[in-house]
Amino acid sequence: MAGDAAAAAAGLPLVLKPGTFATANTISFTGRVLAYGATISGSGSTSPVNIATNNVSIAGLTVNGSGGTPSAVINIGTVSGVQLIDVTATGGLDYGIYAAVVTDLHLTRCRATANGTGGGTDAGFGLHGTRITAIDCIADSNTGSGFRLFGTGGTPGKRHVYIGCHANSNTLSGWYSTSSGSN
Repeated sequence: MAGDAAAAAAGLPLVLKPGTFATANTISFTGRVLAYGATISGSGSTSPVNIATNNVSIAGLTVNGSGGTPSAVINIGTVSGVQLIDVTATGGLDYGIYAAVVTDLHLTRCRATANGTGGGTDAGFGLHGTRITAIDCIADSNTGSGFRLFGTGGTPGKRHVYIGCHANSNTLSGWYSTSSGSN
């Protein structure tokens, strides 16, 4: 997103004003983002928000993938040191928030709702990796599981901590864990 690299280089957060920002492309954040009241509507994107660098912090953002083809509304790549606070993801074909082999992921008061619209068995949260902490997160009304916890190469995920998280009205299960695979 324009300004993200400049803000990060100056040690400042990127501040998104309240409002709705429509995009047909993927937006990649690289630093700290403050976005209370801002919504990204990714109607044509395969993943409206992508995190592919270490040490990214996003607070207050809502991302809506409805009307597009997002496999994951928020896709977190093979990175470390990611923090999401008060972030909401809705309308993903497979996942709301998907983390692929992440280390040190911290989720606080995040919400994944109405994901899995592609009819699969995926989840609001698809969490894959080591040292994942989720506090007061909610997964509701997802087609599939609310929280899907993955391992890597036959090894269960390590050091996952969930405090005060809730899964409500998901079609398969609230919590599902597997020791391997990404799906």
